[in-house]
Amino acid sequence: MDGRSIIDIKWSEEAGIGCTGMCLYRGDGAHCTMDEKVDEDRVISYRVNDIHLYSIFDGHDGSKASQFAAQQFPLELLLGQLEAPIDEEEIRTVIANAFHMVEEKFFDMLEDEAAASDNAISVFSPRAKNASKTIMTKEKTSADQFAGGTTAVMVIYCHGKLFFANCGDSIAVLCRVSADGVLNVHPISILHNIDSEDEALRLSLLGLNVDDMKHARSLKLTRCIGNYALKKYYQTFPVLRPALTSPIICDPEIIGGIPVHPDMRGFVYLMSSGLYRSWTECTGSESVETDIAQLITTHLSSDKSLHDVSEAVLQEVCNRHAQVYAAGNISHSYFRREEMTLLIRNFGFDDRDVRSPQLSPLVDSTDEHSTLMASSAFARRTPSQPDLLTNGSDNTDVDSLPATFNSSERDASLESVDAYVDFSDLASLDADFVWSDSDE
Repeated sequence: MDGRSIIDIKWSEEAGIGCTGMCLYRGDGAHCTMDEKVDEDRVISYRVNDIHLYSIFDGHDGSKASQFAAQQFPLELLLGQLEAPIDEEEIRTVIANAFHMVEEKFFDMLEDEAAASDNAISVFSPRAKNASKTIMTKEKTSADQFAGGTTAVMVIYCHGKLFFANCGDSIAVLCRVSADGVLNVHPISILHNIDSEDEALRLSLLGLNVDDMKHARSLKLTRCIGNYALKKYYQTFPVLRPALTSPIICDPEIIGGIPVHPDMRGFVYLMSSGLYRSWTECTGSESVETDIAQLITTHLSSDKSLHDVSEAVLQEVCNRHAQVYAAGNISHSYFRREEMTLLIRNFGFDDRDVRSPQLSPLVDSTDEHSTLMASSAFARRTPSQPDLLTNGSDNTDVDSLPATFNSSERDASLESVDAYVDFSDLASLDADFVWSDSDE
Protein backbone atom coordinates (compact mmCIF):
# COMPACT_ATOMS: atom_id res chain seq x y z
CA MET A 1 0.00 0.00 0.00
CA ASP A 2 2.63 2.44 -1.17
CA GLY A 3 4.57 2.28 2.05
CA ARG A 4 1.80 3.75 4.19
CA SER A 5 1.58 2.68 7.81
CA ILE A 6 -0.76 3.38 10.66
CA ILE A 7 1.41 6.22 11.94
CA ASP A 8 0.56 8.22 8.81
CA ILE A 9 -3.11 8.43 9.89
CA LYS A 10 -3.76 11.74 11.63
CA TRP A 11 -6.77 13.25 13.33
CA SER A 12 -8.48 15.70 10.96
CA GLU A 13 -9.20 19.03 12.63
CA GLU A 14 -11.40 20.25 9.80
CA ALA A 15 -14.54 18.63 11.23
CA GLY A 16 -16.56 19.53 14.30
CA ILE A 17 -18.04 16.76 16.46
CA GLY A 18 -20.81 16.83 19.03
CA CYS A 19 -22.01 13.92 21.18
CA THR A 20 -24.56 13.43 23.93
CA GLY A 21 -25.37 10.37 25.98
CA MET A 22 -28.78 8.85 26.47
CA CYS A 23 -31.15 10.73 28.77
CA LEU A 24 -33.92 9.16 30.86
CA TYR A 25 -36.99 11.13 31.97
CA ARG A 26 -38.83 10.72 35.24
CA GLY A 27 -42.58 10.90 35.52
CA ASP A 28 -42.39 14.48 36.79
CA GLY A 29 -40.50 15.59 33.67
CA ALA A 30 -37.10 15.76 35.34
CA HIS A 31 -34.30 14.12 33.44
CA CYS A 32 -30.90 12.64 34.00
CA THR A 33 -28.15 11.53 31.64
CA MET A 34 -27.27 7.87 31.67
CA ASP A 35 -23.86 6.64 32.64
CA GLU A 36 -21.44 6.82 29.71
CA LYS A 37 -20.95 3.07 29.78
CA VAL A 38 -24.15 2.69 27.75
CA ASP A 39 -22.92 4.97 24.94
CA GLU A 40 -22.76 2.98 21.73
CA ASP A 41 -21.98 5.61 19.07
CA ARG A 42 -18.48 6.14 17.73
CA VAL A 43 -17.31 8.89 15.40
CA ILE A 44 -14.02 9.38 13.56
CA SER A 45 -12.34 12.23 11.68
CA TYR A 46 -9.07 11.05 10.11
CA ARG A 47 -6.85 12.05 7.23
CA VAL A 48 -3.74 11.04 5.37
CA ASN A 49 -2.44 14.03 3.43
CA ASP A 50 -5.38 15.28 1.32
CA ILE A 51 -7.58 12.21 1.86
CA HIS A 52 -10.12 12.73 4.64
CA LEU A 53 -12.44 10.17 6.24
CA TYR A 54 -15.38 11.22 8.42
CA SER A 55 -17.81 8.66 9.81
CA ILE A 56 -20.42 7.93 12.47
CA PHE A 57 -21.01 4.38 13.69
CA ASP A 58 -24.30 3.99 15.56
CA GLY A 59 -23.95 0.77 17.54
CA HIS A 60 -26.67 -1.46 18.95
CA ASP A 61 -26.56 -4.28 21.49
CA GLY A 62 -23.38 -2.78 22.90
CA SER A 63 -20.48 -0.82 21.46
CA LYS A 64 -18.23 -3.70 20.38
CA ALA A 65 -19.18 -3.46 16.69
CA SER A 66 -19.09 0.35 16.51
CA GLN A 67 -15.74 0.46 18.32
CA PHE A 68 -14.29 -2.17 15.98
CA ALA A 69 -15.57 -0.35 12.88
CA ALA A 70 -14.14 2.97 14.08
CA GLN A 71 -10.76 1.34 14.49
CA GLN A 72 -10.76 -0.80 11.36
CA PHE A 73 -12.17 1.46 8.62
CA PRO A 74 -9.17 3.83 8.62
CA LEU A 75 -6.93 0.82 8.00
CA GLU A 76 -9.08 -0.27 5.06
CA LEU A 77 -9.29 3.19 3.47
CA LEU A 78 -6.33 5.35 4.48
CA LEU A 79 -3.26 3.19 4.00
CA GLY A 80 -2.78 3.94 0.31
CA GLN A 81 -5.97 2.36 -1.06
CA LEU A 82 -7.39 5.71 -2.25
CA GLU A 83 -4.22 7.43 -3.43
CA ALA A 84 -3.74 8.54 -7.03
CA PRO A 85 -3.78 7.30 -9.69
CA ILE A 86 -7.32 6.07 -9.12
CA ASP A 87 -10.62 6.74 -10.86
CA GLU A 88 -14.07 7.16 -9.35
CA GLU A 89 -15.24 3.63 -10.06
CA GLU A 90 -12.14 2.26 -8.37
CA ILE A 91 -12.78 4.50 -5.36
CA ARG A 92 -16.32 3.19 -5.06
CA THR A 93 -15.03 -0.36 -5.29
CA VAL A 94 -12.48 0.27 -2.53
CA ILE A 95 -15.19 1.70 -0.28
CA ALA A 96 -17.59 -1.20 -0.91
CA ASN A 97 -14.84 -3.74 -0.26
CA ALA A 98 -13.95 -1.98 2.99
CA PHE A 99 -17.44 -2.58 4.40
CA HIS A 100 -17.20 -6.30 3.69
CA MET A 101 -13.65 -6.57 5.00
CA VAL A 102 -14.55 -4.82 8.26
CA GLU A 103 -17.51 -7.13 8.86
CA GLU A 104 -15.51 -10.24 7.97
CA LYS A 105 -12.74 -9.29 10.38
CA PHE A 106 -15.30 -8.45 13.06
CA PHE A 107 -16.88 -11.88 12.74
CA ASP A 108 -13.44 -13.50 12.82
CA MET A 109 -12.73 -11.68 16.07
CA LEU A 110 -16.02 -12.83 17.62
CA GLU A 111 -15.34 -16.43 16.66
CA ASP A 112 -11.80 -16.26 18.03
CA GLU A 113 -13.05 -14.77 21.30
CA ALA A 114 -15.76 -17.40 21.62
CA ALA A 115 -13.30 -20.19 20.89
CA ALA A 116 -11.02 -18.93 23.64
CA SER A 117 -13.84 -18.41 26.13
CA ASP A 118 -14.38 -20.84 28.98
CA ASN A 119 -18.12 -20.48 28.33
CA ALA A 120 -17.87 -21.72 24.75
CA ILE A 121 -18.15 -25.47 24.22
CA SER A 122 -17.72 -25.34 20.46
CA VAL A 123 -17.86 -22.50 17.97
CA PHE A 124 -18.75 -22.51 14.32
CA SER A 125 -15.86 -21.12 12.31
CA PRO A 126 -15.86 -21.26 8.52
CA ARG A 127 -12.09 -20.89 8.65
CA ALA A 128 -11.59 -24.12 10.52
CA LYS A 129 -10.83 -27.19 8.39
CA ASN A 130 -13.44 -29.39 10.02
CA ALA A 131 -15.54 -26.66 11.56
CA SER A 132 -18.29 -27.58 13.95
CA LYS A 133 -21.73 -26.44 12.82
CA THR A 134 -22.94 -26.01 16.35
CA ILE A 135 -22.60 -23.06 18.68
CA MET A 136 -23.20 -23.86 22.31
CA THR A 137 -22.62 -21.52 25.20
CA LYS A 138 -23.33 -21.86 28.87
CA GLU A 139 -24.27 -18.27 29.60
CA LYS A 140 -26.46 -15.70 27.89
CA THR A 141 -23.65 -13.17 28.13
CA SER A 142 -21.71 -15.33 25.72
CA ALA A 143 -24.67 -15.31 23.31
CA ASP A 144 -24.99 -11.55 23.48
CA GLN A 145 -21.55 -11.00 21.98
CA PHE A 146 -22.87 -12.39 18.68
CA ALA A 147 -25.85 -10.02 18.57
CA GLY A 148 -24.08 -6.65 18.41
CA GLY A 149 -23.90 -4.56 15.25
CA THR A 150 -23.55 -1.02 13.99
CA THR A 151 -24.68 1.28 11.23
CA ALA A 152 -22.05 3.20 9.27
CA VAL A 153 -22.41 6.51 7.46
CA MET A 154 -19.35 8.22 6.06
CA VAL A 155 -18.07 10.87 3.72
CA ILE A 156 -14.66 10.61 2.11
CA TYR A 157 -13.12 13.79 0.68
CA CYS A 158 -10.36 12.95 -1.75
CA HIS A 159 -9.02 14.24 -5.05
CA GLY A 160 -11.35 17.23 -4.87
CA LYS A 161 -14.52 15.15 -4.65
CA LEU A 162 -16.94 13.85 -2.04
CA PHE A 163 -17.90 10.19 -1.78
CA PHE A 164 -20.72 9.20 0.56
CA ALA A 165 -21.42 5.69 1.82
CA ASN A 166 -24.02 4.41 4.25
CA CYS A 167 -25.22 1.11 5.61
CA GLY A 168 -28.12 1.37 8.03
CA ASP A 169 -30.21 4.35 9.10
CA SER A 170 -27.68 7.03 9.99
CA ILE A 171 -27.84 10.06 7.73
CA ALA A 172 -25.55 12.17 5.55
CA VAL A 173 -26.59 15.59 4.23
CA LEU A 174 -24.88 17.94 1.77
CA CYS A 175 -25.79 21.63 1.99
CA ARG A 176 -24.81 24.08 -0.76
CA VAL A 177 -25.59 27.78 -1.30
CA SER A 178 -26.96 28.45 -4.77
CA ALA A 179 -26.17 31.48 -6.91
CA ASP A 180 -29.34 33.20 -5.69
CA GLY A 181 -28.43 32.64 -2.03
CA VAL A 182 -30.66 29.69 -1.21
CA LEU A 183 -29.16 26.99 0.98
CA ASN A 184 -30.12 23.79 -0.81
CA VAL A 185 -30.28 20.80 1.53
CA HIS A 186 -29.55 17.49 -0.20
CA PRO A 187 -30.21 14.34 1.89
CA ILE A 188 -27.71 11.79 0.61
CA SER A 189 -28.38 8.63 2.57
CA ILE A 190 -30.71 5.88 1.45
CA LEU A 191 -32.16 4.50 4.68
CA HIS A 192 -31.92 0.76 5.14
CA ASN A 193 -34.88 -0.20 7.27
CA ILE A 194 -38.05 -2.20 6.90
CA ASP A 195 -40.04 0.92 5.93
CA SER A 196 -37.86 1.66 2.90
CA GLU A 197 -39.59 0.82 -0.40
CA ASP A 198 -36.28 -0.16 -2.00
CA GLU A 199 -35.40 -2.46 0.87
CA ALA A 200 -38.91 -3.92 0.93
CA LEU A 201 -38.53 -4.78 -2.77
CA ARG A 202 -35.12 -6.36 -2.19
CA LEU A 203 -36.46 -8.48 0.65
CA SER A 204 -39.53 -9.56 -1.30
CA LEU A 205 -37.32 -10.70 -4.18
CA LEU A 206 -35.54 -12.94 -1.68
CA GLY A 207 -38.85 -14.65 -0.97
CA LEU A 208 -39.81 -12.83 2.22
CA ASN A 209 -43.22 -11.49 3.19
CA VAL A 210 -42.47 -7.90 4.12
CA ASP A 211 -45.88 -7.34 5.74
CA ASP A 212 -45.23 -10.27 8.06
CA MET A 213 -41.84 -8.80 8.91
CA LYS A 214 -43.41 -5.45 9.77
CA HIS A 215 -46.13 -7.02 11.89
CA ALA A 216 -43.67 -9.27 13.66
CA ARG A 217 -41.41 -6.25 14.29
CA SER A 218 -38.52 -8.69 14.30
CA LEU A 219 -36.06 -6.18 12.93
CA LYS A 220 -35.63 -2.52 12.18
CA LEU A 221 -32.42 -2.41 10.21
CA THR A 222 -32.15 -4.32 6.95
CA ARG A 223 -28.45 -3.51 6.53
CA CYS A 224 -25.72 -3.12 9.11
CA ILE A 225 -22.23 -4.24 10.02
CA GLY A 226 -22.27 -7.10 12.49
CA ASN A 227 -25.29 -8.92 13.92
CA TYR A 228 -23.50 -12.24 13.62
CA ALA A 229 -26.37 -14.35 14.90
CA LEU A 230 -28.95 -12.76 12.63
CA LYS A 231 -26.81 -13.12 9.50
CA LYS A 232 -25.24 -16.53 10.05
CA TYR A 233 -28.39 -18.13 11.46
CA TYR A 234 -31.21 -16.15 9.84
CA GLN A 235 -33.09 -19.40 9.17
CA THR A 236 -33.60 -19.73 12.91
CA PHE A 237 -36.07 -16.82 12.67
CA PRO A 238 -39.40 -18.07 11.28
CA VAL A 239 -40.09 -14.78 9.52
CA LEU A 240 -36.70 -14.86 7.76
CA ARG A 241 -36.49 -18.60 7.07
CA PRO A 242 -37.94 -18.43 3.51
CA ALA A 243 -35.12 -16.13 2.32
CA LEU A 244 -32.96 -17.52 -0.47
CA THR A 245 -29.87 -15.94 1.09
CA SER A 246 -29.14 -13.99 4.24
CA PRO A 247 -31.49 -10.98 4.02
CA ILE A 248 -29.57 -8.71 6.40
CA ILE A 249 -26.48 -7.48 4.57
CA CYS A 250 -23.64 -4.99 4.92
CA ASP A 251 -23.61 -3.74 1.30
CA PRO A 252 -23.32 0.07 1.40
CA GLU A 253 -25.02 2.60 -0.83
CA ILE A 254 -22.26 4.75 -2.35
CA ILE A 255 -22.77 8.17 -3.94
CA GLY A 256 -20.00 10.15 -5.63
CA GLY A 257 -17.82 11.65 -6.61
CA ILE A 258 -19.41 15.03 -6.16
CA PRO A 259 -16.97 17.81 -7.12
CA VAL A 260 -16.03 20.39 -4.51
CA HIS A 261 -15.29 23.53 -6.51
CA PRO A 262 -13.01 26.26 -5.10
CA ASP A 263 -15.91 28.69 -4.93
CA MET A 264 -18.29 26.25 -3.22
CA ARG A 265 -20.18 27.63 -0.23
CA GLY A 266 -21.64 24.87 1.89
CA PHE A 267 -21.08 22.13 4.41
CA VAL A 268 -21.64 18.44 4.98
CA TYR A 269 -23.08 16.96 8.14
CA LEU A 270 -23.56 13.42 9.39
CA MET A 271 -26.05 12.56 12.12
CA SER A 272 -26.95 9.44 14.01
CA SER A 273 -30.47 8.05 13.92
CA GLY A 274 -30.80 9.09 17.56
CA LEU A 275 -30.56 12.76 16.60
CA TYR A 276 -33.04 12.30 13.77
CA ARG A 277 -35.59 10.52 15.96
CA SER A 278 -35.17 12.89 18.91
CA TRP A 279 -35.94 15.91 16.73
CA THR A 280 -38.90 14.12 15.16
CA GLU A 281 -40.28 13.19 18.57
CA CYS A 282 -40.26 16.70 19.97
CA THR A 283 -41.28 18.60 16.81
CA GLY A 284 -43.24 16.18 14.64
CA SER A 285 -41.22 17.59 11.73
CA GLU A 286 -41.13 15.80 8.40
CA SER A 287 -38.14 17.86 7.24
CA VAL A 288 -35.55 16.97 9.85
CA GLU A 289 -32.59 17.37 7.49
CA THR A 290 -33.63 20.94 6.71
CA ASP A 291 -34.33 21.77 10.36
CA ILE A 292 -30.90 20.57 11.49
CA ALA A 293 -29.27 22.47 8.61
CA GLN A 294 -31.04 25.62 9.82
CA LEU A 295 -29.75 25.10 13.36
CA ILE A 296 -26.23 24.59 12.02
CA THR A 297 -26.29 27.73 9.87
CA THR A 298 -27.55 29.77 12.81
CA HIS A 299 -24.58 28.78 14.93
CA LEU A 300 -22.07 28.94 12.05
CA SER A 301 -22.90 32.65 11.79
CA SER A 302 -21.19 33.15 15.15
CA ASP A 303 -17.50 32.94 15.96
CA LYS A 304 -17.84 29.44 17.39
CA SER A 305 -15.55 26.61 16.40
CA LEU A 306 -17.09 23.71 14.49
CA HIS A 307 -16.89 21.60 17.65
CA ASP A 308 -18.81 24.28 19.57
CA VAL A 309 -21.34 24.54 16.74
CA SER A 310 -21.98 20.78 16.85
CA GLU A 311 -22.37 20.83 20.61
CA ALA A 312 -24.63 23.90 20.48
CA VAL A 313 -26.97 22.21 17.98
CA LEU A 314 -27.24 19.12 20.15
CA GLN A 315 -27.84 21.29 23.20
CA GLU A 316 -30.79 22.91 21.44
CA VAL A 317 -32.23 19.51 20.58
CA CYS A 318 -31.72 18.31 24.16
CA ASN A 319 -33.44 21.36 25.61
CA ARG A 320 -36.34 21.21 23.16
CA HIS A 321 -36.87 17.50 23.74
CA ALA A 322 -36.84 17.90 27.53
CA GLN A 323 -39.18 20.91 27.46
CA VAL A 324 -41.75 19.18 25.28
CA TYR A 325 -41.64 16.08 27.44
CA ALA A 326 -42.03 18.11 30.63
CA ALA A 327 -45.03 19.88 29.11
CA GLY A 328 -46.69 16.52 28.55
CA ASN A 329 -46.71 16.89 24.78
CA ILE A 330 -44.93 13.62 24.10
CA SER A 331 -46.55 10.24 24.46
CA HIS A 332 -45.55 8.46 27.64
CA SER A 333 -44.03 5.76 25.43
CA TYR A 334 -41.15 8.20 24.97
CA PHE A 335 -39.49 8.04 28.33
CA ARG A 336 -36.00 8.89 27.14
CA ARG A 337 -33.95 10.79 24.61
CA GLU A 338 -31.58 8.65 22.61
CA GLU A 339 -27.85 9.03 22.34
CA MET A 340 -27.04 11.61 19.63
CA THR A 341 -23.99 12.28 17.48
CA LEU A 342 -23.39 15.05 14.94
CA LEU A 343 -20.37 15.71 12.70
CA ILE A 344 -19.99 18.86 10.57
CA ARG A 345 -17.41 19.56 7.84
CA ASN A 346 -17.40 23.09 6.43
CA PHE A 347 -16.63 23.75 2.77
CA GLY A 348 -16.44 27.51 2.47
CA PHE A 349 -19.80 28.27 4.07
CA ASP A 350 -20.50 31.72 5.44
CA ASP A 351 -23.77 33.44 6.20
CA ARG A 352 -23.49 36.20 3.60
CA ASP A 353 -26.88 36.71 1.96
CA VAL A 354 -28.05 33.19 2.76
CA ARG A 355 -31.78 32.59 2.58
CA SER A 356 -33.71 29.92 4.46
CA PRO A 357 -32.67 26.36 3.60
CA GLN A 358 -34.87 24.25 1.38
CA LEU A 359 -34.97 20.52 0.75
CA SER A 360 -33.70 19.66 -2.71
CA PRO A 361 -32.77 16.50 -4.63
CA LEU A 362 -29.15 16.52 -5.68
CA VAL A 363 -28.66 16.38 -9.45
CA ASP A 364 -25.20 16.62 -10.95
CA SER A 365 -25.26 15.99 -14.69
CA THR A 366 -21.53 15.41 -14.75
CA ASP A 367 -21.85 12.07 -12.96
CA GLU A 368 -24.75 9.65 -13.04
CA HIS A 369 -23.70 8.38 -9.59
CA SER A 370 -24.36 11.83 -8.15
CA THR A 371 -28.07 11.85 -9.05
CA LEU A 372 -30.09 11.40 -5.90
CA MET A 373 -33.66 11.40 -4.79
CA ALA A 374 -34.33 13.41 -1.64
CA SER A 375 -34.91 10.82 1.04
CA SER A 376 -37.58 11.34 3.61
CA ALA A 377 -36.73 9.71 5.73
CA PHE A 378 -26.50 17.60 27.84
CA ALA A 379 -23.84 16.07 28.95
CA ARG A 380 -20.80 16.55 26.81
CA ARG A 381 -18.65 13.59 26.08
CA THR A 382 -14.92 13.87 25.97
CA PRO A 383 -12.59 12.01 23.64
CA SER A 384 -10.49 9.12 24.79
CA GLN A 385 -7.63 7.47 22.96
CA PRO A 386 -8.26 3.83 22.10
CA ASP A 387 -5.79 2.35 19.64
CA LEU A 388 -6.53 1.68 16.02
CA LEU A 389 -6.42 -2.02 15.30
CA THR A 390 -2.94 -2.89 14.11
CA ASN A 391 -4.20 -5.99 12.32
CA GLY A 392 -0.66 -7.19 11.85
CA SER A 393 0.39 -4.04 9.99
CA ASP A 394 4.06 -3.36 9.70
CA ASN A 395 5.77 -0.28 11.10
CA THR A 396 3.08 0.30 13.70
CA ASP A 397 3.84 2.62 16.59
CA VAL A 398 0.88 2.27 18.93
CA ASP A 399 1.94 5.19 21.11
CA SER A 400 1.72 7.62 18.18
CA LEU A 401 -1.81 6.76 17.07
CA PRO A 402 -4.45 9.53 16.87
CA ALA A 403 -7.52 9.55 19.07
CA THR A 404 -10.90 8.12 18.20
CA PHE A 405 -13.68 10.43 19.39
CA ASN A 406 -15.99 8.66 21.82
CA SER A 407 -17.34 9.13 25.25
CA SER A 408 -14.85 7.46 27.53
CA GLU A 409 -12.55 4.51 28.04
CA ARG A 410 -14.88 1.56 28.16
CA ASP A 411 -14.87 -2.18 28.46
CA ALA A 412 -15.28 -4.28 25.33
CA SER A 413 -18.33 -6.11 26.70
CA LEU A 414 -20.64 -3.17 27.37
CA GLU A 415 -24.22 -3.90 28.22
CA SER A 416 -26.75 -3.31 25.49
CA VAL A 417 -29.24 -0.44 25.48
CA ASP A 418 -31.73 -0.55 22.62
CA ALA A 419 -31.54 -3.55 20.34
CA TYR A 420 -32.29 -2.86 16.69
CA VAL A 421 -33.22 -6.51 16.34
CA ASP A 422 -35.79 -8.23 18.51
CA PHE A 423 -34.25 -11.58 19.37
CA SER A 424 -37.34 -12.75 21.24
CA ASP A 425 -38.18 -15.10 18.37
CA LEU A 426 -34.85 -16.82 18.76
CA ALA A 427 -35.40 -19.22 21.62
CA SER A 428 -31.73 -20.12 21.55
CA LEU A 429 -30.89 -16.75 23.05
CA ASP A 430 -32.49 -17.74 26.32
CA ALA A 431 -30.48 -18.88 29.31
CA ASP A 432 -28.89 -21.73 27.38
CA PHE A 433 -28.72 -21.28 23.64
CA VAL A 434 -27.91 -23.92 21.14
CA TRP A 435 -27.67 -23.51 17.40
CA SER A 436 -27.61 -26.75 15.50
CA ASP A 437 -27.41 -27.43 11.80
CA SER A 438 -31.08 -28.33 11.87
CA ASP A 439 -33.49 -25.94 10.19
CA GLU A 440 -36.26 -26.78 12.58
